[in-house]
Amino acid sequence: MTTIHIHEFSTGILVDGTGGAGEWKSRGFSGEYMNSTLATIPTPVQLAIKNREFAVSEGASSQNPAIIGREVEYHGEAWSVIAVVTRGIDERGRGASLYRYFLCQGRGKLPDLVSWYMRKGKPTFNPSDYKQVDLFTEYDDTETQINEHIPSELDGIWEGKTPIIITQNNLQTPYPALMIHKIASKTDPARCKELISWACNVEALEQPNRFLVIYPASKKAEETIRARINSVPQLAPAIPEETLIKNAIRNSCRTGNFQENLAPIEDALNNPKIQQDYKTFWNSIFEGQGSKDAYQQGIYNESNVRLLTLQAIICPEKLPDFVAWIMKKEKDYYPISQSFQGEIVKAITQPNSLIFNPVKQGINILILNVIKQPDLIDATARLLSDKDGLWGVTYKTFTSVGLKQDLKKKAGYLSTETEGLKEKEFYVLNDARWQEIIDDLRKVWNHRFYPDPTTQKYIHLARLFDKLEVSSQEQYKGYSLTVFFYHLAQKKIPSDVYKRHKLNGDEDKNFDIKVQRDIPWYEPVFREIKETAIFLLSSVFKGGAAGCFIAIIYFLLIFTLGGFFFQRLLNLANLSVPGLPGGSNNSESPIIKEAIKSFPKTKGSLLQIQQDLKQTTRADAFKPNKNEIDEAISKILDPNNSFELKTLNKLEDNKDKEKWILSILYYQLYKVTPSNSDDIDGIIDKDGKTYQALKCNLLQNMQLQATQATADNCKKLGFSKVKVAKTPASSSTPAPTPTPTPTTTEEEAIRKAVPEFDKPEKTKYSLQTLVKELDEAFSVSSSYNVINVLDPNNEFGISLSRMTEPADKEAWVKAILQYQESLKSRLKKEQSIKIDVDGVINYGKNTYNLLKCDVAAQLGETLSNKPAICGKVNPID
Repeated sequence: MTTIHIHEFSTGILVDGTGGAGEWKSRGFSGEYMNSTLATIPTPVQLAIKNREFAVSEGASSQNPAIIGREVEYHGEAWSVIAVVTRGIDERGRGASLYRYFLCQGRGKLPDLVSWYMRKGKPTFNPSDYKQVDLFTEYDDTETQINEHIPSELDGIWEGKTPIIITQNNLQTPYPALMIHKIASKTDPARCKELISWACNVEALEQPNRFLVIYPASKKAEETIRARINSVPQLAPAIPEETLIKNAIRNSCRTGNFQENLAPIEDALNNPKIQQDYKTFWNSIFEGQGSKDAYQQGIYNESNVRLLTLQAIICPEKLPDFVAWIMKKEKDYYPISQSFQGEIVKAITQPNSLIFNPVKQGINILILNVIKQPDLIDATARLLSDKDGLWGVTYKTFTSVGLKQDLKKKAGYLSTETEGLKEKEFYVLNDARWQEIIDDLRKVWNHRFYPDPTTQKYIHLARLFDKLEVSSQEQYKGYSLTVFFYHLAQKKIPSDVYKRHKLNGDEDKNFDIKVQRDIPWYEPVFREIKETAIFLLSSVFKGGAAGCFIAIIYFLLIFTLGGFFFQRLLNLANLSVPGLPGGSNNSESPIIKEAIKSFPKTKGSLLQIQQDLKQTTRADAFKPNKNEIDEAISKILDPNNSFELKTLNKLEDNKDKEKWILSILYYQLYKVTPSNSDDIDGIIDKDGKTYQALKCNLLQNMQLQATQATADNCKKLGFSKVKVAKTPASSSTPAPTPTPTPTTTEEEAIRKAVPEFDKPEKTKYSLQTLVKELDEAFSVSSSYNVINVLDPNNEFGISLSRMTEPADKEAWVKAILQYQESLKSRLKKEQSIKIDVDGVINYGKNTYNLLKCDVAAQLGETLSNKPAICGKVNPID
């Protein structure tokens, strides 16, 4: 026999009598607990309450209260707690959940608490039931009923995935709480000694994913709880310190002071429970602070900049997203991030601080990410070359040095004992991301190595390291990362890169690999010209009159026949473009500058080609749309997606224009033959041959039909497979006028709804306002649920971050039309409401209100002012 001490405390309210049904009325919460037998609420219990681990979204009735059982633990101190939840009324007449907690020290005491609670007549929240500190209840645990029978219909239910939902039976007697506890204790987590948690007779829970077993109060409650679980497919593991972590993040992001908030974050990084599901936990924490909305809705302010900076530090996989986000408004907001990084660097006094581990991982992810996202090369280089930033400092002192040491070790520069390195130990290359490409890196030490499609992608790493090494003014000493990756990607090193990285002659060694300079093709020509000039001058001096005559003849030939080619030579000599002869990563080329000035002409030409091709058809009468033509143009100009061209109406700056210009230069140099090309100038002129060649190329690739004259012209340009449109045989009887195909109702609705999309209080405004209202009402992110209600099968691919392009608006309209049609089918019997199936959401009108209710239901929440129309339709199946 063991006597246990049962303590209790209740929600502190300012009592204002009782309501008509006997429920307690409140004039507000007092800010402290009442009727407590404890001088201080135990820390594990306090933290669990703050983490909302007992929180219900809607209180059960006072006659049939909800019971929540949990074991909680913090720093070795454990308690068993049951919370009895009843409904009260707050000062505004709204429903309020009132809690009475019963607890005893230690794990494994939940059956004792429930048995005592049942024997005591199921006491509920009662401000008049006064309690004093230290006047706890003593209970003999031999009175506890432990052999609660589990009926056959629930046999084996504990073997399912948690949280296990026990469906309401058809019996009048509900399952008792002790049975729910017994099922929870049989689940896999409980058998693995995890803390037991269950909820009995609940209408709705704030965090249902954090329970082992849930027994809803009704069928409706079960639907609500399941919807809530599905709307948050993953939830961070419950840990007592969660509130401390959230407060540390919130305070450091609000004030910019990291020193005072470092300890809880470092403790969390070292917490084994968090490490079990690191990514899920931290993403949940940061998304709860608003990181997802900041990204999706482009919300820039000081607090968000610090929040996303800290998230990118702790969650390394988020660093590429952060770089793309912050560098869009670098001048305005990066200084805030830079200052915050500086505060973090000052706060970290230990060189082996755990914060450095995810920072190093993030740098590796960011560097290798440019292989897939070369458009982030410039932004990545700016972040990693920032000598005052956390990532910049870490890159310079660890990643850059470590990567070179690893490659030197691979090359045999270092013995296995040097600097404590073991046989197969690396500083950077042992990272999982680098290990994925280690086989490609090894290839360069093979004497038969030659770049292939698997290594050519590393050209993007070469360009990144070129920016980083040049900006740091390093002395390369034969181990340049830039040269290493240029060699891996294309064998020969661009001439200016070769010289800039201190390599000598036309051949030298880098990481013990023989590397060669890519000699520009005009160099030998200049050399020949120089030698010819020397020869002619020597002829003049040595040959007298005859020598002068020979020299004059040579000069006349050069300047009359070679003038055109010499001018082309000078043009190409001025062009410095990656992949072109003698080119590198220099955007200061005169040709590039001129092409940027003339880009409106190029853009107009491309748009004209789009317009022309939209009027053509294939043999099967198929007409291409704008998106298909855009895709075909990109495939021709950038077949390997090296530049990741943005659509013409999304170009933000000269960097985006440069990508188009470079792709056009490639096309002019390699695809358009010299006999039919313009000058290689990166410009598409409507009257030029590049324009004609590209148009013919598109006609041929897309199998579109052209007139006979166009097809003949294309043949001259080398595109012999352009099809000729068939001309109907002439007849004395005029052909009947074709009857236009009638437009379907849906097509007509889409055509009308798209122009309405951006108008005041129409679709875009309504959707953004709806998300904002729900987020503020329930302190959650509702973006996912809005999209899930409108497009449950992801049929249209809608996103709140994509609402500007015509194709995006059309996708939203189609999803809204589908939703409006479904509302008609969900209309309850004998109800009559007007639901316009028009693809438009008018703020505050029927579609808006119904959508608001549906999203709230999926979130497992109840609207405080629920529109009356919501009661006229059935819930979503």
